[in-house]
Amino acid sequence: MRWQTRVATVASLALLMVGCALFLTPRAANANPLFQQQTGLPCSGCHEKGRELEGRGGLNLLGQAFLNCKYNIDCARAAMAQPVRHTTEQFVGIAVFKNECSGNASLFVIIREGKNKAKRDTPLILEKGNAVHVVVDRRSTFASKCGDMPSDNGQFSWVPLEKWTE
Repeated sequence: MRWQTRVATVASLALLMVGCALFLTPRAANANPLFQQQTGLPCSGCHEKGRELEGRGGLNLLGQAFLNCKYNIDCARAAMAQPVRHTTEQFVGIAVFKNECSGNASLFVIIREGKNKAKRDTPLILEKGNAVHVVVDRRSTFASKCGDMPSDNGQFSWVPLEKWTE
């Protein structure tokens, strides 16, 4: 009778381990159906091949544009129609900010070390017609607004670079 209890215990533990292994085994994530319906694109439309499971970390240029455009595919496609510029997403370099605001409005720019590192903001104020060259690190982002400081909740985008290094 004792050996039967041991066999039953071992069998139960083995079954429990197999169940846990099946439950904890990573599986391919399904694409966000909302984004698929909205864009009409498969996962590979916005993610680099093989990096779909990385979420935002695996976005290709269209995916990043879609994210930057607050999930508006028309805006993202328009952004992609412009020539590809090097940005601080991948590179370190020199950015040029120019005040091209209408009237005599000042251009307010906030440069941030990363997308969500508000404690390290660098604010710039450019008067009409002025420009400034700024050295920025990889992963730096910026927001700008004519006539007033951009909101802390505003859209911060990768900084376009005039000159860059890897």
